[in-house]
Amino acid sequence: MRAAREMLEKSDEPVTRLMFDCGFISKSNFNREFLRLTGTNPTDYRRRHQTRPTGKAPAPQPALEPELLPAPRKTLFMSP
Repeated sequence: MRAAREMLEKSDEPVTRLMFDCGFISKSNFNREFLRLTGTNPTDYRRRHQTRPTGKAPAPQPALEPELLPAPRKTLFMSP
């Protein structure tokens, strides 16, 4: 799986091609094993660890505005 992580970091090849290069024939098995070993799926791993030749960091994700967050649910209890 080390080879898969290195290829995800350094290559723009599709995940399915890397999966086949690592000897997997099922994407679900590859994803399951990758998640088990790294704690994340291959696509998210690539987004977080891919080296950028231009040296630019990935753009920060915008924070959700408080008014865009879902309102907390109120729990109603009924007495017997």
